Amino acid sequence: LGFAGLRVTAAASRLTDAFQQMRQGTDARRRLMSAVSTAAPQLLSGSGEQTGTRETYRAVDLPLPEGATPTLSREIRLEHVAFAYPDSARQAVADVSLEIPSGKFVALCGPSGGGKSTLALLLMGLLRAQSGRVLCDGWDVQNHLSAWHGQIGHVGQAPFMAPRSVRENVAFGLPSDQIDDAAVWRALETAAVADIFRSHPAGLDAVLGEDGALLSGGQRQRVAIARALYHDPAVLVFDEATAALDTVTEREVSAAIARLRGGRTVIAIAHRLTTIETADTIHLIDHGRVLASGKYEELLAQSDKFREMAGL
Repeated sequence: LGFAGLRVTAAASRLTDAFQQMRQGTDARRRLMSAVSTAAPQLLSGSGEQTGTRETYRAVDLPLPEGATPTLSREIRLEHVAFAYPDSARQAVADVSLEIPSGKFVALCGPSGGGKSTLALLLMGLLRAQSGRVLCDGWDVQNHLSAWHGQIGHVGQAPFMAPRSVRENVAFGLPSDQIDDAAVWRALETAAVADIFRSHPAGLDAVLGEDGALLSGGQRQRVAIARALYHDPAVLVFDEATAALDTVTEREVSAAIARLRGGRTVIAIAHRLTTIETADTIHLIDHGRVLASGKYEELLAQSDKFREMAGL
């Protein structure tokens, strides 16, 4: 009886602690959602501190110029782009100019803290360059953010998976009655993960579990790729999308990424070079600058820094 009482007391203590954490988490989520619903995202530029005004992220969102199309057809071009975070002693991106042709597989690589992810955020229009411009077929993306964001798909290192069906996870954010099952299957096929759900008894209704517990790491990343493909974007950005995977799974996901080139522009940010060996162009980024550009073999021949990253 005494032993059973100790066990019951411990279980009751854990149960009480769990309820307390749930209650605290609920309050935090309510505060977060209240803040998100009432405040526009603010620029990381520091200009508001100097002028005393709050500058909202979508300060300018104009219609496209006459004759321009909302889908990338020629190139993305960065012209002398620079950006520094508030209170930072150096620029995260310093005077970067480069071109990304439509339909190509382009990679950004370099050591940690070199500016790869910041450059990608600038390219996607999620940060505003403090000098220079990011252009899509000649029009400035910062003046037409709605049109630019509508053609970008993004896959991060640890994508969120809701404990809902695969249909709802791929068409993330859409009400159930607005989801196109044919488009879901197309996205899953392109991401090379459709066979898993065709063989599942529930098909697209298969529930992925908390944080995608039903899936392996590689399958979870490919479902995230399918999510990015659902709206058929012209540009796909992969930010260290294979960094948390084992070597075999990394190669499988990297092969799936490489197959996406041609029909759309693929931009991959990578620390490990095995994921970008087949890229059409690799830009080596360090200290916010482009140190070298070329194919994998060309960079091995011309750059000591790249050979060091490749372990040679």
